[in-house]
Amino acid sequence: MEAAHTPDPASKGMGTKAADHNAIPLCQRHHKLHTDKGWSAINLSRETAREAAASYWRLWKGDKGELAQ
Repeated sequence: MEAAHTPDPASKGMGTKAADHNAIPLCQRHHKLHTDKGWSAINLSRETAREAAASYWRLWKGDKGELAQ
């Protein structure tokens, strides 16, 4: 699994990646397709990718940063 970062200009500065809470897990093949050809290559739009990331992180039971404090 690889983290595919969804578009969120508010969490990204020039030359940096978006925050991890804006990422969705993709297999290596689908991540490469997305990177090379865009979200539509994996049947997502920018908006549906952002919605998927929000749903994923809302439901994820793992560390959400509380252990880093």
